[in-house]
Amino acid sequence: MAGLYDDLAEIIVRNVGGRDNIISITHCITRLRFELKDESKANTDVLKSTYGIVTVIKSGSQYQIVIGKDVISVYDAVCKASDMKGKLKNITEANITEVKSSADATEKLFSNALEKAVIETLVAPCDGVVKDITEAEDEVFSSEILGTGIVIVPDDGKIYAPCDGIITSFFSTGHAIGIHSIEGSEILIHIGADTVKLDGKGFEKKKSQGEKVSKGEILLEFDIEMLENEGYSISTPMIITNSDEYTDVIIEKFGKVNKGEEILILI
Repeated sequence: MAGLYDDLAEIIVRNVGGRDNIISITHCITRLRFELKDESKANTDVLKSTYGIVTVIKSGSQYQIVIGKDVISVYDAVCKASDMKGKLKNITEANITEVKSSADATEKLFSNALEKAVIETLVAPCDGVVKDITEAEDEVFSSEILGTGIVIVPDDGKIYAPCDGIITSFFSTGHAIGIHSIEGSEILIHIGADTVKLDGKGFEKKKSQGEKVSKGEILLEFDIEMLENEGYSISTPMIITNSDEYTDVIIEKFGKVNKGEEILILI
């Protein structure tokens, strides 16, 4: 097992720009958190495509590599590969030697582990712009009382299913939808803020409560222009209301996204 983590660690160290590019590294429950001298030296595409790595996230000054439940073992192996001294809170004094590529072997060893780490992937319910949930206009969502997730500002007035599942609730006003995915997540999509006050005006439901839906099926249409003209925000929270049942909820991408593009990873 040690060799398995060693192979992955060598790939990680090389593709974050080598030992000399690492200022520090810590870890949380699912992620390696690097501080790098120059993030442009990191080969993010290679890391994202490496088995054993769920995804890569850039957050402020941190370069985060999401591993999942094996993060501590991988962290220890990265410390070893880069000759780091100490644990958890450490500054690297790396002295890594050249190692031959073991990508093929690592892919075989980690393929099953990665499949187990990722419980579910959800896709964007519309074309639009993804923002952090803390930017939601309703404090109920921005405070994450109901769970974590994202805000998406739709480009048009069409909302599609982010997963296969069943519609567990669909407000008569059409402004909010609850979905139970076949993988177990509980998803709430809420169009705008205070839009319940419209009493259904501008909303057209395309599905009904209790219906099964497939990922990408249209759920509803709404009149963006009418909502905005009447002073309503169209920023749309998509919340995982049972997010406390997951080790981590990862936002795959901020900014412009297309309908059906992978947007949330649950592990």
